[in-house]
Amino acid sequence: MKRLLLSSSIVALVVYLLWPYVTLYLLDRAIGAADEIALEQLVDWAAVQDGLRDDMNAALGQALRDGEGPVEGALAGALAALIGPGIIDRLVESYVAPSGLAMMLRSEQPNGSAGGDAEHKTPRLIEQVDYAFFAGPTTFRVRLKPPDANEQVTALLRFRDLDWRRTRAFLPLDALGPAASAAPTGGS
Repeated sequence: MKRLLLSSSIVALVVYLLWPYVTLYLLDRAIGAADEIALEQLVDWAAVQDGLRDDMNAALGQALRDGEGPVEGALAGALAALIGPGIIDRLVESYVAPSGLAMMLRSEQPNGSAGGDAEHKTPRLIEQVDYAFFAGPTTFRVRLKPPDANEQVTALLRFRDLDWRRTRAFLPLDALGPAASAAPTGGS
């Protein structure tokens, strides 16, 4: 009986340790196929949207405080502060969603095909992984190094509701604008 319990515990631990890697592989396959249904299941879109929206609003606020960016003057800054968050919300909700991501992925592929020419082919997610390991018992950190990028993208997967799902993406500071590099970075 003790052997059965020990064997079961070891199998459960191995499955738990491998599960986020399998999820990462499934996410890679879903992105490669532009599969909206799989993307919906593998990503906690509300959490990703909230995090990205917070980052973009913080970058906008920092740029307005520093007087940097595309707006100059008090009136323009006030207008940007007023309408900026609304524009950010619409952009995030439109593009950071399974349908928006699948549409962008399909548009990158020649003739909407999953293959495409080697010179136009977007590198697979798995090929961009620089680091992937547990950051805690229910958090898995993945660091990606996209081609032709100076900085890395960090994604978090969290174990919730008996499944691993991507819950957060931290974009490179230069992707959020010049003022974002002065803004503090953190995790949620």
